[in-house]
Amino acid sequence: FESLREGRREHTLGRGVFLGTVHSAKGREFAHVLLPDGGWRGASADERRLYYVAMTRARESLTLFERDDATNPFTPALRGSFLLRVRPGRQHRAQPVEQVRYHLLGMEDLYLGFAARYPAGHPVHQGLRRLGPGSRLELRLRQDRILLCDQGLALAALSRRAVERWRPRLENVCEVRVLAMVRRTAAEGDPDYRDRCRLESWEVPVVEVLVRPESGSR
Repeated sequence: FESLREGRREHTLGRGVFLGTVHSAKGREFAHVLLPDGGWRGASADERRLYYVAMTRARESLTLFERDDATNPFTPALRGSFLLRVRPGRQHRAQPVEQVRYHLLGMEDLYLGFAARYPAGHPVHQGLRRLGPGSRLELRLRQDRILLCDQGLALAALSRRAVERWRPRLENVCEVRVLAMVRRTAAEGDPDYRDRCRLESWEVPVVEVLVRPESGSR
């Protein structure tokens, strides 16, 4: 029961960020571990052991945080040349954060057969194989199409309906990030279009688009 309860508290973000309790991380190791501070009930042996378990999850680097408004009962005892203590400078006025909006371009927003028009050895498919979660792309308008490009090479295209929606907003796009790669097959498409496919399967990037609000909008 305890394992199930702890499992519900853990989250994996992106391609490699694990967020969870020390209990949920038992038996696991990570290249880099960040251990927050606060919430101590005292310097009991049980809490000391739990803190030690958390520290030993790290393979390469370990970052221990100390809060100014709370006393960590364990970090003051740490000494040695292996330890680097860093205190952040005092922050004054917070810098304004640029407001952006996140939009998902899903399968319904894409021209799914774009890459299928090219044979297997074409640079389009080589470029698609290089993509993964977190890869950056650009939205470019060429004639009546909006293309998803990597260093000028078009790897995917928006559907006609999505072009109508996104053409007026292109100048406000600040970033395009790949969330996932989806494999599409010729058998999934329109039978009338199947004869135009140059290969049986290909990859389609699902992306999120970061957009600055238009002037005067909130």
